[in-house]
Amino acid sequence: MRRQPVVAAALLAIALSAVVAVAATGTARLSFGRADVTAADVRSYERLTVEGCSSLAPVGAPDLPARVLHFVIPGDSRVEDVVAEYEETELRGAHLVLPAQPEVPIGETPRWAEPDPSVYESAEPYPESRVVY
Repeated sequence: MRRQPVVAAALLAIALSAVVAVAATGTARLSFGRADVTAADVRSYERLTVEGCSSLAPVGAPDLPARVLHFVIPGDSRVEDVVAEYEETELRGAHLVLPAQPEVPIGETPRWAEPDPSVYESAEPYPESRVVY
């Protein structure tokens, strides 16, 4: 399994500082640094977590922490522009990010989902985009 593409993109995605601005009046500022990232070993992979973030990854893809922002837009207002600015910081070392696992209903035994080869064996960075809106 190739570690480097997942390492660079996955860890950069969570170690970024983001400023999201909605119109001229709605702004959210988020900042994540190396100290905010915790890693736990799971089956030779690393489960990465950041407080306040959750997983949005499909089963088998790298389980990266993500933050979803919601803005209330008054009915008499109009969004003219959305701007997302971010700075990436590399986390050194080789890290193999845990593939997202299927949800487990209460009382059932967890199933292990193998990593998606189209992501883990690709030379392309993951995820393709850092911000989605």
